[in-house]
Amino acid sequence: MNRSGRVSSICLAMIFAGGMSTLAPVRACGAAEPTTAPAKVSAAKALAGYIQVIKTSEDPSVVLRAYTKACGLNRMDPQLNSAYMRRMLRFGRPRAAYMSARILAAQDSDAGLAWAMIGYMMGRSNKYLDALTATARALEFNSDDASILNNAGQLAAWFDNAPSPPKLGDREKRIMDKLKDKFQKSQVYKDAYNRINSIYVSCKSQRAELEAKLTKAETAYNKARTEELTMRADIKRINSQIIQQNKRLDELDRELRRNRNRLYARDENGNYYYSRRAVLEEHTRIQRDIDTSNNKRNALRKEGAPIVPKIRIATNQGIKLRKDIATYRTTLKGIKPAILRQLRWDPPAVDGVFTAETVNLPHKIKPTTTLPSTKIIDASPEAAAKKLRMVKLYASNKRFDLARELILEIVEKYPKTKTAAAAKALLETFPGGAPKP
Repeated sequence: MNRSGRVSSICLAMIFAGGMSTLAPVRACGAAEPTTAPAKVSAAKALAGYIQVIKTSEDPSVVLRAYTKACGLNRMDPQLNSAYMRRMLRFGRPRAAYMSARILAAQDSDAGLAWAMIGYMMGRSNKYLDALTATARALEFNSDDASILNNAGQLAAWFDNAPSPPKLGDREKRIMDKLKDKFQKSQVYKDAYNRINSIYVSCKSQRAELEAKLTKAETAYNKARTEELTMRADIKRINSQIIQQNKRLDELDRELRRNRNRLYARDENGNYYYSRRAVLEEHTRIQRDIDTSNNKRNALRKEGAPIVPKIRIATNQGIKLRKDIATYRTTLKGIKPAILRQLRWDPPAVDGVFTAETVNLPHKIKPTTTLPSTKIIDASPEAAAKKLRMVKLYASNKRFDLARELILEIVEKYPKTKTAAAAKALLETFPGGAPKP
């Protein structure tokens, strides 16, 4: 063992004797402080390798795997997210690139395509105001993409026909106003606008027709109801007068019986109490009043007879009209523009190439397909030092089997580092020593 090896062994022995305190980062005796520059360079090279795989691979699963590993290095890297978003759009999988588009839009990087992606996803989620806002932002950068123009035409038709137009930002309004002339010249935009606008026009026509029927039915019902209430009031009045005449007839009938009794009333000498002539005149008067009351009652009954069936007819007519009114109102509430069936959301084109969204699952990773190795990331002094600290932790807890396996891994991955030499020296101190070659 040379002098530097003996110095490293002595230092490691001193560190190991410290027990759990060896978890603190240390550097070998006489060694300079390690720098992180190699790690940063290696990470940048690995990230570039992953981006290259994303740009060139034809297997979506490989691209997804490379993107996942690259996110572990720098999730917010604009080149990484732009490459992944574009590649997924070319694969026909815009949903997979949505989060990358959000990151790029926030960073104002590749913003035209990113905002178009966000507008597409918001439209698919039926969030039309958010979709219109994002699509307007996309048009600010790229107003020639037929996909974006199609989505913008649909959203403009929705906005123009909204019962209560939502609030659109000033920036978006300026963009739409600025591009108004260009929209009029774009057949794609006009076709999309007319397709959705025609649905709203048809819906308004249906509503106007139903509202006219509803108004007519309500007018007829109010008229029938007024007539019914008037007739019911007449019947009530007639019945009240008939009751009064019945009471009058009862009184006259009792009075007539009393008057008859007077005709035959005599005293103990057999003389009549009342003048027969007066009694007969009273009888005639009472009978005349009875006839008058009967005539009035009969006239009232004759007056009310035709009213009763009319009330029944008016009641049935009112019931029918109420049902019609309820039906019209329910139908009116159910009339909504069926634009979902006519909406056609197009993902943005990438470099002039349009790919429709596919529903197929990603292909399986081919056995021959490989990704950039991550060993270049771990080949730094700092990574080796972390593993060595784990070795010491295992050794302090008498887990020499795990510590030995980790030392062999350090020696295999970092054979030319000082950490590997220190690990070999530490292995000599384990029970049983180093394994024989």
